[in-house]
Amino acid sequence: MSMRTRTRSSVKPTQIFILDQPGSTIPDPRTAGWEGKVESIIDEPHPDYKRRLARGDVILGEFTRHVSERTPANCNVVFGPHPIWGTRTITGDISGYILVDGTIAGSETVIQAMRDQALVAAYAKIGQCDVMAVESLRDAPKSMSMLRKPLGEAQDLMQKIVSKKLRLVKTGVSAAKAISSAWLEYRYGWRPIMMDVSTIMSLHEKGISPAKAARLVVRAGTQHVFKKNVAVTSIPSGMTGLTGTATFVRTVTVNAGVIFDVTNQKDFEGLGKQMGLRASDVPSITWELTPYSFVLDWFVGVGDWISGVTPVPGTTIRGNWITSVDKSFNSFEDLCGQCNVATPPATMYKAWFLGSPTNAVEIIRQCNRPFPTHPVVNPNLVSLSQATDGVALACQNVIGMLKRSGMDAARDRNAVILAKGKLR
Repeated sequence: MSMRTRTRSSVKPTQIFILDQPGSTIPDPRTAGWEGKVESIIDEPHPDYKRRLARGDVILGEFTRHVSERTPANCNVVFGPHPIWGTRTITGDISGYILVDGTIAGSETVIQAMRDQALVAAYAKIGQCDVMAVESLRDAPKSMSMLRKPLGEAQDLMQKIVSKKLRLVKTGVSAAKAISSAWLEYRYGWRPIMMDVSTIMSLHEKGISPAKAARLVVRAGTQHVFKKNVAVTSIPSGMTGLTGTATFVRTVTVNAGVIFDVTNQKDFEGLGKQMGLRASDVPSITWELTPYSFVLDWFVGVGDWISGVTPVPGTTIRGNWITSVDKSFNSFEDLCGQCNVATPPATMYKAWFLGSPTNAVEIIRQCNRPFPTHPVVNPNLVSLSQATDGVALACQNVIGMLKRSGMDAARDRNAVILAKGKLR
């Protein structure tokens, strides 16, 4: 079906006025920029929408809406007075003359990665289980050890400090190891246990709840902020120089959704979904059991991709959509105009003025996009908690390597001493 386009605009040009005294007495109006609002909509019409919706059809349509708005700042800049040349006064929308390229290199590639990431995360929620029973069983011995001696490294450190058995360097190393161990124990020990206990208690209260035939929706989203500062170079009319900075901020929010139908399930099928015991859970559980798989997921969403690409029994995908909201804002800072007067005595005058910001919003909805063929690289930086996890893991590994190298050196020394004893 063909797309239709509609446009609405209240845009009109703005002006600046240049008045030289005593050189002229009539203001010199010149076109500068623009003010107002312009809006365009491109969408896909759907005849018989209500009738098709009533019979159960899934209706998804492509959609694009762009809105730009600018309110000029009325400035009043005075250069002079010069004893012979006099004064120059510029009023109106001075920043309308300033042309700056706000294109942020690589932003479109990042936005496409965000769309793929949100779609993969939405698909991953379709077959998501409440508790990964297999992973919990694997970690049971570690959990029992943790419960028997909470914060074990910290306890050992305190005992050694009390007994004064640690030198300064060893105390620092032990403290770093104890702190990193405590953090990792909380993040990947106590926190998962508390969440699993809470989930199991909730499931016990609700009982086994096999899915009934229904049409459901899952959603996921992500956000990224782009920023760029550009030095102002273009010069407004009536000036001989200009300095300042243009700042461009672009906030992109992407949300994806998947519509799917589920069939009636039996009790054991509902229990399998809740505890992660279905055949479709095997790929995800295998990935979760892989050492340090969660670290790779910080940068490449392998886990979500595996969950999303694995078919879930009893579900039928009816459609998907991706909506991106792109908000742009540009402003000017520290604008300083210059006016050089060649008439003796030669003088350069400076004057500061305000710039007019411009706002723009673009909304794009894409429908029934194919599932990505490979895991998606995370376009956002790792979070603070993930960065802390990384430092703690690195600390543990470095201390472990130092400890192992020290033990190897000690074994080598002992071997040398034994060899010398035998030679004697």
